[in-house]
This record gives sequence, structure tokens and C-alpha cells, in this order.
Amino acid sequence: MNFDVYALDMVTKFAGVEHLLAGSDFPKGIGSLELMMESANGLAVSRAEREAILGGNAAKLLAL
Repeated sequence: MNFDVYALDMVTKFAGVEHLLAGSDFPKGIGSLELMMESANGLAVSRAEREAILGGNAAKLLAL
């Protein structure tokens, strides 16, 4: 996941929240779960939309 809140905001406006998935390279060390959460929490989206980004969209995509 990109850590730039402005870039993430642009994605949500361009493609929609339903097309944004949180992801990480953890535990590889090149990603940061803390920065991912900070970026997701910085988005001007509803709680339901944030929950979708942080897992709901992936679960839906994978039919879980």
C-alpha cells in the first residue's frame, strides 16, 4: 500500500474505494504495517470504507 495519503485519496476518487486493497511485504522489512495503518486512517473515508480497504475488499475478491 502506498503511504502517501494524497495518492491514496486520488485512487479512491478515480477508481473507488472498492478497488483499493491494503497490503504489505511484512515480515520482509521493506514495508511498514504502522505506516500502512497511519495512511489508511488518514483517508477521508467512512469507517465502513476504511474497513473495506483494510480487509473487506480482499475478502470479497478472494470469496472468503
